[in-house]
Amino acid sequence: MKNWNWKKIGSNALQIALFFVAVWGILTWQTRNLLKNREQAPDFTLTAVDGSVHSLSEARGKKVVLYFIAPWCSICKTSFPTLNTLRKSKSADELVIYAIALSYEDPSEVREFLRERPATFPVLLGTPAVHSAYQVQAFPTMYVLDEEGRVESKLIGLSTKMQLAFKSLF
Repeated sequence: MKNWNWKKIGSNALQIALFFVAVWGILTWQTRNLLKNREQAPDFTLTAVDGSVHSLSEARGKKVVLYFIAPWCSICKTSFPTLNTLRKSKSADELVIYAIALSYEDPSEVREFLRERPATFPVLLGTPAVHSAYQVQAFPTMYVLDEEGRVESKLIGLSTKMQLAFKSLF
């Protein structure tokens, strides 16, 4: 019968727990200035790159992912295709995804961003008012809203497929 080294197992478990506490602390610190969980997300009406008009209030009754990007942001470029994967996994009746471009001088910058990485969801041209209302300080910034339009979770930085799926499905 195998003899278990409980001291080593306990030490490894403690290290793993400390790692997760540290990651949680960093993520909490990064998002400290964003809208608070359970806070009602500010409504907006924005024009998409394709000319269509979208309001957050029209998504009421569905989960919503708001993904704030900047056309010059390399992390946005890397993680943007992950949103297309998320779009494929849930129908538009269940989940609304809006990428909101901020920090651009001309809409042509956003169109160029999309030429290299087409989107399967609306990409909206953000305004300074939306930038301020959502307290976006870094790119990408993501909010997941519940069916009533309240902040359910938020994230700053690179979003993996697993993070997006977990945050938007639960």
